[in-house]
This record gives sequence, structure tokens and C-alpha cells, in this order.
Amino acid sequence: MGSDLSNKLLYATEMHVKYLPSIILGLLLWIALNYTFSLAATYSPLLDFLASTSNLNENSPEYLLLGFHDSFIKILVCFVFLFIYKKLFSRFPFNLTSSLVLQLPSALMIILITLQASEYSNFPNFSSYYGVVDIVAFVVSCTSVLIVYWFMVAYNKLFKRDK
Repeated sequence: MGSDLSNKLLYATEMHVKYLPSIILGLLLWIALNYTFSLAATYSPLLDFLASTSNLNENSPEYLLLGFHDSFIKILVCFVFLFIYKKLFSRFPFNLTSSLVLQLPSALMIILITLQASEYSNFPNFSSYYGVVDIVAFVVSCTSVLIVYWFMVAYNKLFKRDK
């Protein structure tokens, strides 16, 4: 009876340890996204452009450019991390579960930050360009690894047929 329980615990541990690199890279992804956005805030000419715009309000279409800029950065950083995961950890599974585990730290932190920000102000809505960009950025932030994973799988199915 005791050995049966230890065998079950060993099996459960082996099943979940294979996703340990995904968890570690997920935490590193969160750090990289923060660092990348701090660099983008410092060196991006987009913020200078937005600051120089004379009539910038929440209904300005310039915010759509900012949303595209932020989404592109997130998708690019997630692609780099997913590509690194696929190449460095080829012995570990590259599947939807590993992508979900890699996405989890970033998604939880984004949700936490958004909930804290919504306590201080109104939650964004679709009534202005700024609200649309804020909601799209939230969705892209919470699903960027999954979006990149889907593109990688689709690319492999289209162009990398089994030989």
C-alpha cells in the first residue's frame, strides 16, 4: 500500500516536472516584458510623437498606433521566448500546456495590475480609442504566448510537412 502511494507521487511529480522550464521561462518572460517596455518608454520615438500631438485626448486615433506598437513588442518578445524554449528544451514537451504554463506568470501579473488600476479609475470601455486600445492591449498581454504558439504550429503544419 505504501509503495503504491509513493509510485503515484513519483509519477505525479514526473508528470509536472516536465513543465518546470516553462514556469521558469514564464517568470523570465515577465521580467523581459517589463524591461522591454521600460526601454521602449525611454527610446521609442512614438512617445515623442504622442507628446508632440496638439489635441491628444482619449478619442484621438493616435492611440491606435500606440496599441499596435505595444502589441507588436509583446508578440515579438513572446516569440523570442517561445523559440528559445523550443530550441533549448527540445527534450521537454512543446504543446499547448507548456505554452499555457509559460503564459501564466505574465497573465496573472497583468490581471493583478489591471484590477489594481481599475480600483483607482473606471475600467476601460469601448467608448473611446483609448479604451479600445487598453482592452486590446490587455487581451494581447494575457494571450500573447498562446497567439505565438498558434502561429508557430500553423506555420509548421503549412510549411514543414513530415518527410
